[in-house]
This record gives sequence, structure tokens and C-alpha cells, in this order.
Amino acid sequence: MQTRFSGPRIELEGKVDRSLCYGDGAERRKHLVAIEAKTAEALSGGVPQLLSYMLCVQHYQQVAGKVPRPLFGLLSDGDHFNFYRLYECRYCCLELRWFIPEHRQQILDLLAKLCREALAAATPRGSEAMETTSG
Repeated sequence: MQTRFSGPRIELEGKVDRSLCYGDGAERRKHLVAIEAKTAEALSGGVPQLLSYMLCVQHYQQVAGKVPRPLFGLLSDGDHFNFYRLYECRYCCLELRWFIPEHRQQILDLLAKLCREALAAATPRGSEAMETTSG
């Protein structure tokens, strides 16, 4: 999904590697999860890229008068899985590693949860609930 943001002090333009949306994906209110895939060497460079994209989506939602709700992001190189949650311009990150056996189930559980929430939001009742309730 391509996005562009121009503000009084900054201009951002970019495209996230993958985006999980419901509907046609053209409206940013339908954005659920941003995914950045990087090589191990470029992983740290993906953090500002992913967060910038998520902030742009959040900004468009605010301008459109949508009820604030969390946005989720995933930055991964296949071994490192960094899960992000952005809500009202504040973010938190959970860093998990596939090569640590204790982390594997947690990674799978989080991926499944993201898919379940995306599926719930994609249903007519789920998307209505997301529009009328906050985080």
C-alpha cells in the first residue's frame, strides 16, 4: 500500500512491503497490519520506515474523524520478529527470536492473533464494531 504525508515540517512518501487490510484496501481506515520484510543486515533500518508508515495511517484516520484504534506492525527478517503496536502516537515493541525455542510458540500465537483480528474486522459486524469502539 502506497502512502504519502505532507505536513508543515515533514514530507514522507513510501510503500510498506505488505499490508493486511479489509475491504479494497484503498481507504486507510481499513488498514490493520503493516509488515516490513528486511534482510538481517537491514533490519534496524526498517524500524523508522515501519513506524513512519504507521504514523501516516494513524494521521489519515484522525483527519477522517475516525475513532482512534491501535495499529499493528511487524518487522522481520525471518529470524527476528519485532511486533509493534501504535496507539495515539505512542508505540511499544515486542522483540522475539525464532531461534530461541521458547519464543517460537509466542511468535506463532501472535501471528495467529493478528490474522484472527483481521478476519474479525473484515466481517461487516467486526468492521462496524472497530469504527464505533476504541482500542
